[in-house]
Amino acid sequence: MLGLGEQWVAFEASSTLSDIFFDDVNQKICTVRGNGALGVTAKGLYSRDVVSFRMKDSGKIKIMKFSPDQRVASVQCEESSVDFVCVSPSGDGTVCAQFSQSTKMRSARIVGLEWVASNQILFVTNQASGLLFVFVALGLELYQVNVEKKNTKLLKTYNISLYWFIYYPKSQLLIASTGVSGALLNPFVIQNGVLHRLPKFEVDFGCSNAKTNLIEREVTVASVYGSLYVMVLRYSLRDSSTSDVAMYKLGGEGNEECPLTHTLALARTGAFAIHVIDNVIVVHHQTSATSLLFDIRVGDMQRSGVIVHRPLMSVSLTRCDRLASEYHGEIPLYSPSWVIFAPNLIVDASIGIFSTVSLYAEYAEPAFTNKCDFLQFVLNRRSTKDLFLEKFKSLLINNQLTLKEISKVFSWIVEPYVKRLISPLKYTENIAKYALIADAYEPLIIEQSDMVSRVFLLANECPSIDKQRFVQCMLQYLLSLQENAIDPEPYFLNEILVPAMVAAGELNRLQQFLHYRVIPDAKQLAFQLLSHEAKHAPLIQLAVDMLARLGTAAEEIVEVLLSRGQLVDAIRFLDGLSPSEKINSMKLLENAWKQDRQVRYAVFSYLQDRSTRSRYSNFTNSEQYDDYLRRFKALFTNDEVEAAKRDSQFAVVLPE
Repeated sequence: MLGLGEQWVAFEASSTLSDIFFDDVNQKICTVRGNGALGVTAKGLYSRDVVSFRMKDSGKIKIMKFSPDQRVASVQCEESSVDFVCVSPSGDGTVCAQFSQSTKMRSARIVGLEWVASNQILFVTNQASGLLFVFVALGLELYQVNVEKKNTKLLKTYNISLYWFIYYPKSQLLIASTGVSGALLNPFVIQNGVLHRLPKFEVDFGCSNAKTNLIEREVTVASVYGSLYVMVLRYSLRDSSTSDVAMYKLGGEGNEECPLTHTLALARTGAFAIHVIDNVIVVHHQTSATSLLFDIRVGDMQRSGVIVHRPLMSVSLTRCDRLASEYHGEIPLYSPSWVIFAPNLIVDASIGIFSTVSLYAEYAEPAFTNKCDFLQFVLNRRSTKDLFLEKFKSLLINNQLTLKEISKVFSWIVEPYVKRLISPLKYTENIAKYALIADAYEPLIIEQSDMVSRVFLLANECPSIDKQRFVQCMLQYLLSLQENAIDPEPYFLNEILVPAMVAAGELNRLQQFLHYRVIPDAKQLAFQLLSHEAKHAPLIQLAVDMLARLGTAAEEIVEVLLSRGQLVDAIRFLDGLSPSEKINSMKLLENAWKQDRQVRYAVFSYLQDRSTRSRYSNFTNSEQYDDYLRRFKALFTNDEVEAAKRDSQFAVVLPE
C-alpha cells in the first residue's frame, strides 16, 4: 500500500567530512564536502537533476539553498551574512560570481533563508531583546538578488517577535509562531516583492502543565484537495500523549479566518510525522513502525462543525522493487535518523538515501469493510480510472452494493463531469494582491462512454448477473444524468438499457418510461422497440408515436403500418402530412393490390390526387405507373363508377 523508493537517489552519507542540507524549494539534497575548497553537489530525484561546483571554504556552513532557477546558491557561514554563489547555467560547475549580503541590523542573526522567487530571498533574523523573557525580537528582510550586477537590494522589512517559523514554498507562505505558548500563528505571503500579513489565528495543541509550548516539528502545512491546511499534533490534557491532528483551513482572502475543520484521531503515543500523498494524509508512527491513512472525503461528509476522521487503515512501509533491486544495503524502516519533508520525501542521512513514498490504491480493498467507501477512496485518487471501473463493475455483477450506495456512487461520478461541462467563469472586480496557491486537484472524470463500454456493456454480457437488479442500476445512472441535465448517449439507451429491460421482463416499466418520456425519443430507439413487438404488443404503437413526434421518419412509419397490414391507417397518416413529403407510392399500390378492388381504387385515386397537389411527387413518372393505371381502369366499369357516385350523394352519416 505504501512503498519506499519508487524514485530515489543515493548521496554521500553524513560524516565528519561532509554536511547534508535539504533544499525545500527545489527538493534537492545538498552535500558539502570539505578538502581545502568545498565541493558542493545537489541532487534531485532524477538522474539529470544534479548541480555541482566548488567554492571557497569560508567556514562551517549553517544553511545552503538554491534559487528556484538553480542559478544561485545561498550559503550562510557567518551569523549575520549570506554568500551568494552564481553557478553557470551550462551545468559545467563553473562559478561565475560570488558576493554577500549582511543583515540590516548589525546585531541580528540569520536563523532562516527562504527563496521566494528566482531573484528574491527572505532572511529570517533574530536579535536578543535584553529582557528575561522567552521572546526574542525577530525580523523578516526581503532582498532582491541581481546576478548581473552582483548585488542585492533590500525591498521590505517586517519586525515581529516569534519562536519559530515554517515555510511552504508552493504559496510563498511563511507561518510564524508567536504568543505565550507559541500557539498564535501569523501567516505571511511573500509575493511580487511584498510581504502580505494574513489574519493571525490560534491553534489548539493541548496546552497543559506537561506540555507548555507548541514546537515547530508538530506543525505541518499541506495541500489537500486544492486547499491549504495547517496541521497541528494535538496532545491529551491528561497525560500529554498525542491524541489527534487538528486541521485548520487557510482562507483565500485576507479577511477570512482559519477555522478548525477536521481532526484526525490517532489514539497512539510517540513520535509522528506527516506526509500528504495524492490527497491522502499519511501519519507515520515511529514506535509501532506503522502509518495511518486518512482521506477527509471518504465517509459521511454531511455533518456540521468539525469532522472527526478515524484512520481508513494502518499499514507499514515496504521497499519498492526498484529500490530493492538497485540498493543492496540494509534500509531500516521508520528509522530515528529519518527526516520527513513535504509532500512525500524521506531523507536518511545515516545511509545516504533520498527517496519518495508512494501510495498504491490497488492494494487498499482488503482494508475496507464498506465497499462504497473503497470506491470513493479509489475515485479520489489520480490515474485510477481503470481500477475504479474494474472494481465497480465487479461489485455490480456480484451484487455487493445496495441501490442507495449505487446511487451515491453515480452522484460522485456525474458531479465532476457536470462541472467540467459547465466550466463556470468567475469574475471579480478587484484583482487579488496575492494568492494562496495549493496543489491543484483535478477530480477523476468518468465519461459516459467509460461507464457504457467498461461497466454496463461487460456486466450485461455476464450470464450470472441479476438482470432485474442490473436494470435498476442502469436506471439509477440514467436518473443521475437527467437530474444534472445531461443527455444520455443513444448507444446506452438503445443498445444496452432497453434490451436489458426487455430481457429482464420489465416491459410495463419500459412502456411507462417511454410514455412519460423518461427515455427520450430517438429514431434508433423506435426501431429497437419495433423488434420487440412479439414480446409486448403496445411497444409498436409507442414506436410509431415516437417516430411521429420526431417528424423525420414518415417513410419508416408507413413501412411499419404496412408490415402490420394497416394500409388504411398508413393512408390516414400520409393524409396528415404535407404534400411535399416524399412517399413510396409503388409500395402503397403493391400492398393495395393485395386487398379488394374498393381499396385498390381508393388508394390509386388518393395517390393521383396527391400527385396533382405536389410538384415533388414522382408517382406518374414511375416505370410501373402505366401498368397500374391500366389495372386501375379495369377495376370498375363506367356504369359501376357512376352508380357509386350517385349512391354517395344520398348517403346518410349515422350518429356514433
